[in-house]
Amino acid sequence: MSITITLRKWQAEAIKRSEHLSNGIFLEALGGRGKTICALAIAKHKKAKKIIITNNRLAILNGWIDAVKFMNFDKGVEIIIQTDRYLQNQVKKGHKLDCDVLIVDEWQNMSSDKQ
Repeated sequence: MSITITLRKWQAEAIKRSEHLSNGIFLEALGGRGKTICALAIAKHKKAKKIIITNNRLAILNGWIDAVKFMNFDKGVEIIIQTDRYLQNQVKKGHKLDCDVLIVDEWQNMSSDKQ
């Protein structure tokens, strides 16, 4: 079953901006305004084959799992959803961070060694 969604004006504009060559895009909006759907729509638009999504709270990551299902990505797309601590530990162990799109949700709350 294919679901069609209508993006808000700001979401469609963000997708257009993501076409420009840059090291990333920053989405900022109040809660419930569609940042999650927009980020996934950008990944889809870019035809990303591997997406990593990270946040410091499991409850938020569970919402991402639901959103990924809703967006109905192609079967060949690998989506990894993990906490920031787990991602940090993987990098410390020497694992390479390899993906087409990295989504850092609520970056201002990410953990650091100083916390």
